[in-house]
Amino acid sequence: MISVVQLQKIDGGGSLSPTSSHNENPEGDRLFLEMLYESYNRLMFHQASRYFQNQTDIEDVVQQAFIKLMRYIPTLKKTEPKHFGGIHR
Repeated sequence: MISVVQLQKIDGGGSLSPTSSHNENPEGDRLFLEMLYESYNRLMFHQASRYFQNQTDIEDVVQQAFIKLMRYIPTLKKTEPKHFGGIHR
């Protein structure tokens, strides 16, 4: 399974979002991403396994989803958890 540190390395290292140059708290972004990963990675793996049989494909899809999420951290941090739609633990 992938980790948040691996996601950061794939996305280019220190920055978690394209707007991180304006972000005053990159450590807060990292912690927020960890919280999202810990809360939703199992659900995302389960959902991906419904569409893909190959474990490598499943891991790739989930990894790409978290990489995309990293770009939206500033927006997601402003969103209350109850507004995450159909995403539940």
